[in-house]
Amino acid sequence: MNISTWALLALSLFVTSARSQVRGPFPPADPESVGLSATSLEALDAVVQGFVDDDLTVGAELLVIKNRRTVLHAAHGWADRDSKQEWKPGSIVCIRSMTKPIVGTAIQMLIDEGKLALDDPVSKYLPEFDTPTHGAITIRNLLEHRSGLPLSSLVGTDYKSFKSVRDVAGLAAKADLHFKPDEQFNYSDDGTDTLAALVGVVAGMSTEQFIQQRLLDPLAMSDTVLVFGQDDPRRAKAVSAYAGSKGAWSRFWSPEEEPLFPYFLGSQSAYATCADYARLLCLWADGGMHDGKRLLSEQAIERGLAPRSEMMYPCGLTGLTTFYGQLWMVWSDTSGESPRRVAFGHGGSDGTMAWIWPEQDLIVVYFTQSRGGLTPLTLEGEIDYLLLGGPSRDVAAVDAAQLAPLVGQYWDEEDSYYWSIDAEEGKLTATLQGRTALSFVPDEADATWKAELAPQLKIRFDRTNIGPAAALIVSKPGSPEATLSRMNSKTEWPAPETLVANVVAAHHVSNVTNVIRREGTLEMASRSGTITNYIAADRGRSDIDLAGTKVRVVIRDGKVWMRRGDAPASEMTGTAAQAAIAEQAFVVFGDWIANGATVRVLREFDVDGQPSWMVHVALPGTHPCTMFVEKSTGRLIRQDRVADVPGAGALGLSTRFSDFETVGGALLPRVIESKYVAVLGTSRVSFEDQQVVEEADGLFDIDAP
Repeated sequence: MNISTWALLALSLFVTSARSQVRGPFPPADPESVGLSATSLEALDAVVQGFVDDDLTVGAELLVIKNRRTVLHAAHGWADRDSKQEWKPGSIVCIRSMTKPIVGTAIQMLIDEGKLALDDPVSKYLPEFDTPTHGAITIRNLLEHRSGLPLSSLVGTDYKSFKSVRDVAGLAAKADLHFKPDEQFNYSDDGTDTLAALVGVVAGMSTEQFIQQRLLDPLAMSDTVLVFGQDDPRRAKAVSAYAGSKGAWSRFWSPEEEPLFPYFLGSQSAYATCADYARLLCLWADGGMHDGKRLLSEQAIERGLAPRSEMMYPCGLTGLTTFYGQLWMVWSDTSGESPRRVAFGHGGSDGTMAWIWPEQDLIVVYFTQSRGGLTPLTLEGEIDYLLLGGPSRDVAAVDAAQLAPLVGQYWDEEDSYYWSIDAEEGKLTATLQGRTALSFVPDEADATWKAELAPQLKIRFDRTNIGPAAALIVSKPGSPEATLSRMNSKTEWPAPETLVANVVAAHHVSNVTNVIRREGTLEMASRSGTITNYIAADRGRSDIDLAGTKVRVVIRDGKVWMRRGDAPASEMTGTAAQAAIAEQAFVVFGDWIANGATVRVLREFDVDGQPSWMVHVALPGTHPCTMFVEKSTGRLIRQDRVADVPGAGALGLSTRFSDFETVGGALLPRVIESKYVAVLGTSRVSFEDQQVVEEADGLFDIDAP
């Protein structure tokens, strides 16, 4: 098994529906009375039910408000699938990064009062930031995610050992900057946690007290919780949290457990209901006024909602581009001289999202607790079509014969990576090796192909040169077109069968007839832990303990089980299970063709000065990957792939294998270094001890000691 996927997991993790109208701050109304179609709303609700039916999410809640009237409020699936507890409208969920606008509102209030200024250095209030690198960071930089701070210094730590968000800000003050302040946009939890700490310093009371007194109480957000205490009666309305992907959902928190966050984290720890969050959106849409009282200045509204940085984030809203303001996502029209704000809101990594279109007085709030799912992005496109009059997302499947000439690999000379184009169910799937995977459908308007989750990203094929599709042309608004040339095999290169035979001869994994145990250390984000890996011919087990977070994965008899901490074990199914099997050492270093893969030698390529073959390998049921095979030895020294990581989704991953050692007759790497294309950094596994052992009874049981 490729250890890197489960290392990241250690850091992250029969359907019924219930429908009802909920009275509260937004009283119910018939859709037609406010200018919406009941049929369109029913179709939108059916989309969410389909997410549950297809196991794309464990449960979900959808709230649609038009003219401040509730026209749809529905819940589907499970609040806790393990105990078969149905999700009900009005449930309380962890909103993760949707906490950020709450902190941003508090900061804007303090700016309004003259207690802070946008261009104040953070070190003026937090002395730990008074360093040569961090001293230039301003409050504006933090609000706009342009400080240079990393995604999170908490990655790989036992965050529960800290006492407050001020401690977390102290970690951020020691983190290496990715760039000089204000040079570029880089989404950062560290930045928002620092702002939360700053509120507590400047306000003269705890951050939680300030937000409660100045924001939550005035807006009557009575079901919004900043620190979810064990005895809080609102836990009765809370929903359990799951991590994973289709066929691999695992519960990592339930309302009966101790708080997931023992102190307030401005980046991610708030809990709320859909209706409560809609109240926050209304405050900003109403120019800072609520119930005849001003809570924010008009200047604060303009500061917070001004489109500042393009996020390079998928957008399902026709003609709009996703920007970031000051702790708000801002969907903007870029057809004019400068971006024009059309909608704003925010999302959270546990599958939550909220949008408001002020001109239409339309609010949509969508909550899941399925970390790693992508349903909010799909729903955004359906909202565009069903409620906003955008083009339909329903695209007829294309005949396979039409797709076949387009399938292949295309090389980007400038960035030295390639797109792999494959055909699946009448669509094109583009895998950007080591980056991401996207599905493309025809765009009849201009004879191109558009990305389903990001329609502004388009591709087309130039067939005028040699071959059925000799070039792939990629276009995105605001960027020059990129032309990628088709990669074609050469007769002087080794045939796929020959190359795979060389890999098998180099690693000899078929020689192992017993069990190999590998024990070592795992380092990630400057944290370390332990790892024990057991390998047999058709079985595998990995135990990871990273900063107190324990994960076990077992593969046996073609099935995959996963357990995180003390949570019940769950069986992974479908593509998630196939991907886990494909990551076993005996597959990665074994006979790819015998395991059902299609193999294609793409080009000659140097890996750290070692002449190598770049090889496209597509195993059944999972994303294709790129293998780099050393010419002189046949050893596999690098693998680039898209990994479906439970709790984090699809992430680009480049893994280097080195310091090979023969154990049990097989040549295996002692060192595995993985670099995530996302801002999660790198991990390093060093196996200090590798040896053949007797197979103990129950060794490959998920609940073994």
